[in-house]
This record gives sequence, C-alpha cells and structure tokens, in this order.
Amino acid sequence: MTQEDVVLDVSRCTYRDLIRRFMEDRTWTRARVKYPLVTINTLLTGLYHARKRLELKRALQVTRKGKDVFLVKNHENMGKGRPRKVALIMLLAIVLSSSFFGNVEAATTRSIERIRLPTFELYAPAKIVFNFAYTKNVTVKVTLLGTSIYRTSTSPVQVAFEATNLDVYTVNIDAVYDRTVNQTITMGVFEGNRPAKAIEFDVNADGFQVQMKVSVVEQPHFPTVQEISDALWDRWRNELLSYEAKTDLVVNKMTETMTIVGALGVIAFVVSLVSILALFHSNRTLSELEQWGIRHNAEHRKAKKELEGKQSD
Repeated sequence: MTQEDVVLDVSRCTYRDLIRRFMEDRTWTRARVKYPLVTINTLLTGLYHARKRLELKRALQVTRKGKDVFLVKNHENMGKGRPRKVALIMLLAIVLSSSFFGNVEAATTRSIERIRLPTFELYAPAKIVFNFAYTKNVTVKVTLLGTSIYRTSTSPVQVAFEATNLDVYTVNIDAVYDRTVNQTITMGVFEGNRPAKAIEFDVNADGFQVQMKVSVVEQPHFPTVQEISDALWDRWRNELLSYEAKTDLVVNKMTETMTIVGALGVIAFVVSLVSILALFHSNRTLSELEQWGIRHNAEHRKAKKELEGKQSD
C-alpha cells in the first residue's frame, strides 16, 4: 500500500478517533484527510489541537498541499508523550465546536443539485409524478403559455402534475433537506392511452431543483381492425345504395320515355287514321264531283243537240 492510498474520512469520526486510528495502525505512514463538511482552516485547527492535547506534537505532523490535508508519522518520536485526561476533554470540546461550526457553514453553503430536463411532448391527458426522499421543504411552480387549467399536488415524498388542456407548461420543483441526502429520484410519465414510463436519476446534495417543459398535444387515433371492416362495409353499402338509386333513376327515365313514346304513337296513329279518313272522304267527294260533272256535260250535250235539232226543224 502506498502513502497516497489511505483516506481518512473526518465526517465519520472525531478528530481524536481519526488521529488514534492513524497512529495505532503501524502500516500507515501518511494519510489524506477527507473533510466534506468542514473548511480547511477548521480542519487544520482541530488537527493541531488534537495532536497537541494527545502529546503527539513530535510524532505526528499535519501538512497541507493545496486543498488536501495529510497526516505524516515520525516513527522516531512515537511513544514519547503521555496522554492526559485534560487533553482528552479539550480535544472533545474542539471536535464538538468544529462539528458545530462545520454544520453552520454547511447550512449556509448548501449544495443544491440543479436538474434541467428536456421538453416532453405528451398526449392528453398527461400526468407526471416525482418520488423522492422525505422532506417538508418542497414547492412547485407552474407557468404556461395559454390560460389552460392544470392540477398539482405535493406531499413530503411526492409531487404530481396533471394537465388535460392542450398547452405548453413549465414546471419548477424545489426541495431542500437539513443535511446531504444520497437518493434516487424517480419520475413517472403517464400520457393518453400509452404505457407509463419511468426515469431515474441519482442526487447526492442538500436539495435539488427540477426544471422541465411539458407540451400537451392531442392523441392521434389509429383505427382498429373492426373499425376498418365497418368502414369498408359502409363504403360498399353506400356504393350499392348509390348504384340502386342510379338504376331506379334510369328505369324511371326509361318508363317516362316509353310512356312518352307510347303517347306519341297513339297520337300518330290517331292522326294517321284521321288523315286516312279525310283522304277517303276527299276522294269520295272528288269522285262524286267528277260523276256530277260527267252527268252535267252529258245533259248539256244532250240539251244542245235537242236545241240544234229544233232549230234545224
């Protein structure tokens, strides 16, 4: 094991326990101190005082390189000091004060995880549910383009957003914790008649902020087999009804035409009959006139001959 491989986490124990752990293990010569909740100055102060109170001034050195703090053993001077009760009490006080100031500083400089999600296009009705670790400090803010109606509900472990109107919604969720929480946030997406989807993302911070846009659109309708068959049947039925109507129209027109032709035939027959009768009548009249003319001429010639005979006598 190299000198750089050893990491001591000060957040999991006190300065006194950390130094004792480091000094009692003979395999460690140098270790790097991990201090997530304290500043460098607070850490150095705590380590120097703990080293002094434990009479390890010559056996243990505290060095700093940039943002890293190291503990280095001096094997030649180990075991030359005597621990005292007063030193332990003062070390405990230093550890408590360092932890207190570290918590105050951590409270003033919280680490907030900011999560910006892409725009989601969801079918109406749409619903989004966030599940997270328990906290009472959670707020939801929604802004939209139009004047649609939406619904939000919050609880210490869940935030839900629901919308049925077609619009674009901007959702902002803020959650704050009293300490750093390592959690997995689950986001459930529900839309229209489609199956639900789940999205997970890990967060290790004192809080988180989620910003996202939701565009709610109308769900398209895809016909089923039954609907397609019904539509085809309706189409063929309409075609048959249309063909039947056209056939009836043609038959009616043919009937009207035949009626008109029959009427015209009757009229023509009557006209022809009248014409024939008139022709017979005119021929009869002409023949009577011809016969009368012949008789008249014969009588005239006869009378003329008689007159000529009388004159000759």
